[in-house]
Amino acid sequence: MLSSLVAVGVVSYVFFRPELPPSFSKIPLRENTATYSISGGYPSFVNAPNKLNEEIISSIQKRVGEFKRISEDNATAWRATRRADDPLELPYQFEMKLDYDVAQATEREISVVLTSYEYSGGAHGMSYTWTVNWDVKNNRAINLADVYGGVSDYLYLVSQSIKPKLVDYIASQVGNPVDDFGMQMIEDGTSPKIENFSAFSLTPTEITFYFQPYQVGPYSLGEPEITLGRPLLD
Repeated sequence: MLSSLVAVGVVSYVFFRPELPPSFSKIPLRENTATYSISGGYPSFVNAPNKLNEEIISSIQKRVGEFKRISEDNATAWRATRRADDPLELPYQFEMKLDYDVAQATEREISVVLTSYEYSGGAHGMSYTWTVNWDVKNNRAINLADVYGGVSDYLYLVSQSIKPKLVDYIASQVGNPVDDFGMQMIEDGTSPKIENFSAFSLTPTEITFYFQPYQVGPYSLGEPEITLGRPLLD
């Protein structure tokens, strides 16, 4: 079962030594049923706070649980509406593929980008990106307000910094200036709301924001990424 595979990542770090850099290994995930298949993996960190691994596992469990629920619901609906000459069960499996990238892993900070490609029915699959950013010294998650040092209007600052870069990026992808409809999608997807900028990764000098499909453009645009210089804080 998936829960037992996920549990492999929960390790007690008795010999955690903050002066040494963390390292990580891949914990593979694989589950196969008549309805769906799940594959891929996630990182498990050594010489890092165990709360970080728990946070990663919790986020994976949430995403996998949602995929399973939707897949089972859609399979049930298919069986209820199938024609007499259709097979008794789905003629294909729904699919989930999990992957990750470690943006940085130092004695101070760890930043992980988690991705999931999911097909649970419909014309095409969907991709999702979420992130876990961790303050190793203080053993807590890093939120966007932390990155901007408590600046009260940091969401407005981020929104205004990202918008022109995104317009240029989209125009370069489609080969034309962004039209009014496209500009409205960008305005909505980059308005100064925390949910619009919840997926971000960190390096010592940069912050990269990840946008979900349909957030700032059509599905064909994919998942744009915009990188800004990281604020210099005392």
